[in-house]
Amino acid sequence: MTAPCVTPRVRATALLAQDWDAIIVGAGIGGLVCAALLARYAKLRVLVLERHYELGGLSQTFRRPKYRWEVGVHYVGEMGEGRLIRRVVDLACGRRIDWAQLPCPHDRLITPDIDARLGGDREQLRRQWLAIAPGEERAVDRFLDAVIDCAKLAPGHFVSRLSRAASRPKRSPFLSWSDRTSAEVIAESGASPRLAMLMSYSWTTYGLPPEESSFAALAGAAAHYMHGAFHPVGGGSALSSAIADTIVSAGGAVVVRAEVVRLSSDAGRATGVVLSDGTEVRAPIVVSDVGARGTFSWLAPDEQAMRDRVRAIGPSSCHVALYLGIARSPRSLGLDGANVFIRRDPSDQQRRDTERWCDGAIDEPPDLYLSTACSIDPSFAARYPDRTALIAASGASAASFARWADTRRGHRGAEYDAGKSRITESMLRVIRRHLPLGELDHVELSTPLSTRDFCGHPSGEIYGLAPTPARFRDGPGPWTNTEGLFLTGQDLWSTGVAGAIAGGVLTTCAITHRDLFAQIAMR
Repeated sequence: MTAPCVTPRVRATALLAQDWDAIIVGAGIGGLVCAALLARYAKLRVLVLERHYELGGLSQTFRRPKYRWEVGVHYVGEMGEGRLIRRVVDLACGRRIDWAQLPCPHDRLITPDIDARLGGDREQLRRQWLAIAPGEERAVDRFLDAVIDCAKLAPGHFVSRLSRAASRPKRSPFLSWSDRTSAEVIAESGASPRLAMLMSYSWTTYGLPPEESSFAALAGAAAHYMHGAFHPVGGGSALSSAIADTIVSAGGAVVVRAEVVRLSSDAGRATGVVLSDGTEVRAPIVVSDVGARGTFSWLAPDEQAMRDRVRAIGPSSCHVALYLGIARSPRSLGLDGANVFIRRDPSDQQRRDTERWCDGAIDEPPDLYLSTACSIDPSFAARYPDRTALIAASGASAASFARWADTRRGHRGAEYDAGKSRITESMLRVIRRHLPLGELDHVELSTPLSTRDFCGHPSGEIYGLAPTPARFRDGPGPWTNTEGLFLTGQDLWSTGVAGAIAGGVLTTCAITHRDLFAQIAMR
């Protein structure tokens, strides 16, 4: 369902013929936030161009006649009144979005020998972990101190990327954390395997297991939820639409089904973009919200050095998502809005078993994540009474789906469909052990190819660049070597919705030459 303020490409001829102050390529949350802040703080007329018919990128909402599911906005931290990210969002959407808070603790962890509720501030986490891993006070305290120390240093590191890449420090207190893997810092704490699992059970929410992820990714995610976990009332589509309304109200425009195929430039300076139908749209500022990989592979392909740097970091992980519609209320299923993490394998085995599971070599996924946010969103209950929209996700291997990369959605053949059916049934078996699903009203599975097709992510990745130590040391800033071309979104900061929002602010800072983080914090 297209928001009233959004214009489809077929009705946008007059809009596209205008000269604009800035063009945003891609309507993910980072791009939308950047556009809204440019309109507010720089008084620019901004045009947002989105190839899909829905806004939001992975923050879009997926609908069927009797249900609505969130593709990527399952829970977000730092959305309590007065928190910095909340202030940014309030500015971007004109305070038109309310936030429902998940219960505390906001996670349920299920392993072969643990079934526990986890989440909260530092002291709550400490008590919860020690109840499961008694006698490990020293390891718990060392690790939580490291999390808080790293998280405090992160904003300064990312803001330093407002300088050109050549001036970045080779050493800093933050890099001393981010250059180490999560597994290394966990080991340094002296944690037992049982406690180590508690410290890193939610790694799928930022994209890589402890053996591969930078400790900065783990620390950022852990600290992010110490002040509560929230869900936007109305879901991701409501959030995207509210920000789009801000853009249009300021004289801008948001156009969907408008695929950009290349950048227009003159003498090394951006002059606009060209759409797939040949239409050229002009602006002296172009902001790419298609991710670093897309930006330097097809939008600005001449930037060889940046393309090589981004390629060396590589993409983050992929996933399969199972969308379940149940003709029963969330309460009758025992759901209260908490996330559910089901872990079968140790983390160092999960990535290997994920590929084996996708290929059919093992029967069940090594991990599952269940989002039950529909149970706390009052707008869902009002529109879909006595119904539950459950989302189950598991890691996936891009290589397992590569043989169908050149096929079209809905025309991938019997082998692909059979593989999806097998994956669906195996996920359902695991879920039914822990939830009384009963009869299902709707079942639908997406794969990494779905993410690629709808969001334009080349490998079907969900978190942009891989959150490795290399990402935090060598990842891109908002600048490019093409004058007037900027990058935005989660690749500038860290993974997820809040990372994309912060990336939107960072790009606005670079364009306006203002410290908007400080300005917004003082409001």
